[in-house]
Amino acid sequence: MKKVNQNIKSFTLMSVLVGMVISGLMIGFVYTIYTNLNQMTYNYQSIHTSINAFNMAKADLKREIEISDKIWSYPNGFALEQQNSTIQYYVKENQLIKKQNAAEIVMFENIEAIKLSHTSENNKEVLASIRIDFSVEKQVIPFYIYTIDDLQNKLNLSLIHE
Repeated sequence: MKKVNQNIKSFTLMSVLVGMVISGLMIGFVYTIYTNLNQMTYNYQSIHTSINAFNMAKADLKREIEISDKIWSYPNGFALEQQNSTIQYYVKENQLIKKQNAAEIVMFENIEAIKLSHTSENNKEVLASIRIDFSVEKQVIPFYIYTIDDLQNKLNLSLIHE
């Protein structure tokens, strides 16, 4: 009878378990890092989208006001009269709505308020400025529109000379 060689090289049960534990920890760390990075990317994208929407709404308002002939106010908004059309801006359910030719477009989702200030000119009340409070990522950003050129210049000069 031949003697069978009992010296077979292999891993012990303990070394296999240690390898599995280390592999499990590494996979757990990689998964945690991946999910955190994915969440950060999503948050950054959300913030970037909100800021872009704010900048687009602000640029559109500035452009429309610059080409308008007349601006008048009403309780929850204002209107711009141009050569062939009238554009109305108003707040409805915390949204800035632009109404032009019976079409309503949501310009921005989170509006805190539209505040209108008037001044007296030739014994007649005239719209002096418009303040729109945008809410961008839990921060309120005021946007001022001065309808009277002299008022903005006087304000800038008074701030310089103080």
